[in-house]
Formats: sequence, structure tokens, C-alpha cells
Amino acid sequence: MKNFYKKFSLGLLLFVLITITANAQVQPAGSGTGADPYQIATLDNLLWVSTNTSSWVNGTYFIQTANIDATDTENWNGGEGFIPIGNNPDNFQGSYDGQNYSINGLFINRPSANDQGLFGYLTGTVENVNLTNVNITGFDGVGALVGFSYVTTISNCTSSGYVTGTENRIGGLVGENRGYLGSAYVTGCSSSANVTGLEYVGGLVGLNSHGIITYSSASGSVNGGNRTGGLVGTSAGSSSVTNCFSTGDVIGSSWVGGLIGSCSVTAVRNCYSRSSVSGVSYVAGLVGNIYESN
Repeated sequence: MKNFYKKFSLGLLLFVLITITANAQVQPAGSGTGADPYQIATLDNLLWVSTNTSSWVNGTYFIQTANIDATDTENWNGGEGFIPIGNNPDNFQGSYDGQNYSINGLFINRPSANDQGLFGYLTGTVENVNLTNVNITGFDGVGALVGFSYVTTISNCTSSGYVTGTENRIGGLVGENRGYLGSAYVTGCSSSANVTGLEYVGGLVGLNSHGIITYSSASGSVNGGNRTGGLVGTSAGSSSVTNCFSTGDVIGSSWVGGLIGSCSVTAVRNCYSRSSVSGVSYVAGLVGNIYESN
């Protein structure tokens, strides 16, 4: 009888361990075309996307068809959590439409890794995604939705929770939005995530380089060093920020602004900030520092 209980206990332990550590990916319905997109309905479907780089190519389409509980990701990969969709050199080039459904409790803990977020390195399009109660930590290029985006369109997306970076380009929604002569768009987006980083830290976007941000807002607290802003840490090059606002508390060192920490003669139109702002030097209610780019 004792041997029976020992075997039973060992079997139960193995079952529990397997249940905790095994992340079962399930291929979603659909074929990935525009007419028949992949249908992301469960966390297992989302895992399938993150682990199948062949689905990240240009011309592949995804739609989310239900709210997804991602709280179990805190138990994945030895405590490192979810593996972002897209990396360098394997960018996510497809199209993901969240259809205004939510992904709740996404967890990532890689304080020494770049490009962390639901999407790590994005060159495709993302729209209508609502991320709630995220807990995301990375090194450089960290955002709830996207770590690094290049020549992309991100529209009608939201985030809440906590985003932390141990280095630079940290944003509540996007770490860096980089374009080419104004070809990267963030529009109709908002974030209430609390953001912490070292430099280029923003409530919505950490670094906006040659990018266009419109009709967007941030309301979470922002805590950074140099180039820290309630909405955008730095807006550089031929960027623009229009019809936007921020309301969260902002704490930084130098070049600290309620809306933007620093910008290179960026077009800022129809924007306002109600953020409480504190810092050491070049601190302002709207833009901490405006400089002329070379």
C-alpha cells in the first residue's frame, strides 16, 4: 500500500509539473489569407503565432475572435514569460487585427533582452488590440504592444499595467516607432500603463523617430532619466505629434516634459498636457527641450 501511495504521489507530482511547464500551442482556424485569416481565439493560438516564424511573413493575416486570458504566461519559459511575436532578423510582417478584444495579464520578464512586447520587432500592421494588466520587463526597446516598430501602422490599440526597461526606448504602448520620412504611424491609441526606464521614456512611445503620432493619449505615470515625457520621450527627425494629450505624472532628470521630453523641431499641433512634471533641468509642462536637428 505504501508503494502504491508513493507511485501515486510521484505520478501526481509529474502531472502537476507537466501541466505547469507544458505550453500547448494550437494552430488556429483559418489559412492566413486576407479572405480566410488565422482566427486567434485562445492563449494556445497566440502561443502558436509566437513560435511559428513562418506565419510572420508579409501577406499573412490574423484576426482575434475572443478575449484571451494570458495570466498563465508568468509560468512560461522558466519565469521569463511570453516570447514576443517577431524579432530581429525575423520581423513580424503580417497583419494582426484584434477586433477590439482584449489580451489580459501578458507577462514578460527579460531584463537583459531587447525588443520586448506582445510584438518584439514589427514591420507589419497591428490594429484594434487591447492589452490589459500587462507586466513587461525588458532591456532596450520595450513596450506593452511593440518593442520596436519600423515603417508600420499601429491603430486603435490600448494598454494598461506596468512596462519596465533597464535601458532606453521604453513606452507604455511602443518602445520605438521608427519610420522613413514620416512613414510610421501610431493613431487612435492610448495607454494607462505605468512606465519606468532610463532614457527615451514615454507614457505611449519611448522614441518617435521620423514617425507620426495622431489622436492618441497617455495617462499612466512615467519615471525615467533624460528625455522623459508623459506621451513621448523623444520625437526626432521629421516626426509629428498632433491631436494628442497626456495626464499622468512625469518624473525625470533632464529634458522632461508633460507631453514630450525633447523634440527636434517636431511639428506639435493641437496637443495639451495636464501632467504633473518634475525634473532637474530643462523641465516644462509641454515640451522639455526643442533642438534643431542636423
